[in-house]
Amino acid sequence: MANSSVSPIEQFRNSPFGVINFRIRRGKLAQSPPRNTQENRRVYDLLLEHLAVLCREKRCSIRDEPHKVAHEVFGQPMTPSRAWEALIRSFETQHLALVEKEEPIRLSIAFARGRMYAMAYDERVALRRVMTGDAAKHRSQQFAAERVANGGEVEFFNSNSWQRVRFEVLAECAGCCQLCGRSYRDHGVMLEVDHIKPRSRFPSLVLDKSNLQVLCFDCNRGKSNRDTTDWRATPANDDPQDEVA
Repeated sequence: MANSSVSPIEQFRNSPFGVINFRIRRGKLAQSPPRNTQENRRVYDLLLEHLAVLCREKRCSIRDEPHKVAHEVFGQPMTPSRAWEALIRSFETQHLALVEKEEPIRLSIAFARGRMYAMAYDERVALRRVMTGDAAKHRSQQFAAERVANGGEVEFFNSNSWQRVRFEVLAECAGCCQLCGRSYRDHGVMLEVDHIKPRSRFPSLVLDKSNLQVLCFDCNRGKSNRDTTDWRATPANDDPQDEVA
């Protein structure tokens, strides 16, 4: 561990066994270390010794924090929480008699697994944020490319006149796709204001609300500028068959 840029004390504090400021209910933080920190350190050191044995067997070196060499030891990339769980399970299997004999070891491992559960949750949240950000960036790039390809300029969709009309159309449709009925609130789909008659062929209708309808991302991508169907619902009293004689 000597080659690591993080000191041994910091490595312990960053591990599931040595977290001092840890999250409890309702987002509060506990400032005092857990009472079993000394025993946690002993179990942590036992795990490092076990990891050193595994590294010798796999002919790899411990050159960084324990969870960062797990992919070499266990043969697959892992998140920190999964890496610690794999290391603990390996230790329990190899030292079953010791674990069953000493209750403090079992308590320290239970404490660490509680922390690992919180770590796994934070990892999922971080991954979801990255994926959402990447998807939004990709959609923006795709929108810009398609608008240019269809004869439209990106600046138009950022103009105040278009943003005002767009807001009015979205408000009138209650935030739902007028083709499939899905919404952002209930289904997480992105909504777009579509030109029924495409801008590339009918530039005079770009701000005409009678030429605008709300479609979700999927429906609008399928429609593109090839179709001119009006998917807006027709009021019942506009249908002669529904009128009362």
